[in-house]
Amino acid sequence: MHNAHDKALKKLEIVDEAFEDNYSNKDCETCIRGKMKRKPFPEGGQHPTTRPLEMIHSDVSQIDPPSRGGNRYFVTFQNNFSNFVCAKPMKNKSEVAETFKNFIVKSEVALGLKVKEIQTDNGGEYLESNFQKFLSDRGISHRRSVARRPQQNGKAERMNLTLQNMLRCLLIHSSAPLEFSAEALDTACYILNRVPSSSINGQVPWERWIGKRLGDNAYLELRTFGCQAWAKTDDTKKLADQGEECIFLGYPENI
Repeated sequence: MHNAHDKALKKLEIVDEAFEDNYSNKDCETCIRGKMKRKPFPEGGQHPTTRPLEMIHSDVSQIDPPSRGGNRYFVTFQNNFSNFVCAKPMKNKSEVAETFKNFIVKSEVALGLKVKEIQTDNGGEYLESNFQKFLSDRGISHRRSVARRPQQNGKAERMNLTLQNMLRCLLIHSSAPLEFSAEALDTACYILNRVPSSSINGQVPWERWIGKRLGDNAYLELRTFGCQAWAKTDDTKKLADQGEECIFLGYPENI
């Protein structure tokens, strides 16, 4: 009998001694099956890190409807130390392993550091044998969340939710077709990496990732996604138009 109900019955004085001896202070299986809840997940479960690439969090999310390139998913790679995030659109989940390999190699070359550990869920896309061999050969540890415990990969899941919300807002505000979701995703990452993050005490992810400050004009160069833009034409005729009207769809690749 559930403790709260036990106390209520006692207060009503309708529980006799025999009933109380048999059931008091014992677990009620019906209550367990019908009302059982998980205990609050402890905060601060991740090990603190002291440098970029020490730990990378990753998760896969869906793009619906698909982008104009046929991409139906995106995978994120978020650095634990700096909060710097990189997102890559994919046509299939089977591309995760190769995309992760490319990210690791390019990041290590760019920063001159080595990836020490990655954190993912138990999705089969992360357990592909060639990828596991790649990690083993490079001495990279792979931490995986246990079954039915998405909280253990919560940092990556929260980032995916943030990016989904941002790219949705970018598309709504710009009135751009939904097929430009991959471009909006890149823009969302670019912005997030250049604004202060509360999870790293108000520091800027890009600065903490790369180890230097943004240039003085970094924020002046930001543009509204979907705004009017102009590109120089290649027409050499003297009186031909020299500018072509375009739509702004993002920034150069982060990594």
